[in-house]
Amino acid sequence: MTTKIFLVRHAEAEGNLFRVAHGQYDSVITPQGYRQLAYLRERFREEQLDAVYGSDLTRTHTTASALYVPRNLPLCPPGAGIPTSAPAAGDQAGRLGAAELGPDPAYG
Repeated sequence: MTTKIFLVRHAEAEGNLFRVAHGQYDSVITPQGYRQLAYLRERFREEQLDAVYGSDLTRTHTTASALYVPRNLPLCPPGAGIPTSAPAAGDQAGRLGAAELGPDPAYG
């Protein structure tokens, strides 16, 4: 039997839109991020998933829900076999990055 592991980054969240260092900052998914979740759900529609892991951060929990909810699976929490927490950003968490350039035009 072959094991496949899929790594999925969270959908667009406030920190991406406003160019803020996420780290442990608990941001929410943006409207664009919710559109991305629909694509994620469709991309994995035919994939057999036995487990979905994610951190307790809102952006990752919401993203993971596109995969575990349709399959009636639980979300496996951090510490259930693999590390899943976002790295700490120290005193940069929640602060603007990229020299405070404002919203990224690529997301606009």
